Amino acid sequence: MVLVELFVSPNCPHCPAAKLAVAKARKKFKGDEIDFHKYRTTTPEGKAKAARYDLLGVPAVFVDGEMIRGEITEEKVVDLIDRKLHPQTKKSFFSKILGK
Repeated sequence: MVLVELFVSPNCPHCPAAKLAVAKARKKFKGDEIDFHKYRTTTPEGKAKAARYDLLGVPAVFVDGEMIRGEITEEKVVDLIDRKLHPQTKKSFFSKILGK
């Protein structure tokens, strides 16, 4: 299971797009594969969680503690979740060539 944490703020102009990207990405995985939490940085709980990551701005998405950098897109969220769920599935250059 992968922990996905989304940090947003009510006045953030980019947060609706990030929320949509994460929502679309979540639909590509089984419910038991993702433990999802959304935090509003205006709440005490959200402020405390954001402080643990030294978060300075929103929107922000963390997947098992790794932050998505730059624009938060569905593709970036899916890719990072997939890499966290299946860390050993990437084949080396030689494995691809030799078919092993």
